[in-house]
Amino acid sequence: MLKRKRPQFVNTNLNLKLDFGHRHKEAKGQFEADDVNMVHGSNSASLEGLVRFRALLPMQLIYQTGWFHKRGLGSGERGYVFEALFQKPTGQPWFPRREDYEWQRNGDGRWSISVFPVMRDSAGYIATGVSLSYADRYSESIHYAEIGSSKEADIFPILYGVRLMEDDLIRLAEHPVSKAAISIQDMMAIYVPDGKREVVRAKLEDWGLTRLSRVVKVGKCFTPDRD
Repeated sequence: MLKRKRPQFVNTNLNLKLDFGHRHKEAKGQFEADDVNMVHGSNSASLEGLVRFRALLPMQLIYQTGWFHKRGLGSGERGYVFEALFQKPTGQPWFPRREDYEWQRNGDGRWSISVFPVMRDSAGYIATGVSLSYADRYSESIHYAEIGSSKEADIFPILYGVRLMEDDLIRLAEHPVSKAAISIQDMMAIYVPDGKREVVRAKLEDWGLTRLSRVVKVGKCFTPDRD
């Protein structure tokens, strides 16, 4: 039986200047020890959806699932996804803000939406898969993890560490995307900031995801650089 090739810990952009500081070295070592070769940046608001659907879902499925319209989606970047998923509104040179494309509840408890999105006949691959970063480029995923994070709301960044094969990916360049949803079975670790490990562990345990609760770790990627 032929073995599928696994993406390696390599930098595919020769011009990229990686941070070889203490944090980067420790983070890379942690990823390798956990057998993680790809990461997805999100935040703690994504945990409930992860538990419910037992997977990280592509945006196309998220926008077609009523549960998300009711609960809202507190994580993620929308720019490229909008272009891949929706038609640009007539007469507008750019896409509306993410808030305009999503249902919002006002102070009276009423739901409203500013722009009704029109789906493309065929969604682009960015919307049909889950956006990822190679493990050695984890800083890109941390950027996305910080979107929607809020100390006031106790929403903190999370990095999902997964192990995927080349056959699981649509693109193997700088910004790979999975071909479909990413099952929790492919998750090797969940990285959280210091002080959040036990909170996430307890939630996953309560929700019946014992195996996943045991791989929640304080991410070296969130540790400040040492002088």
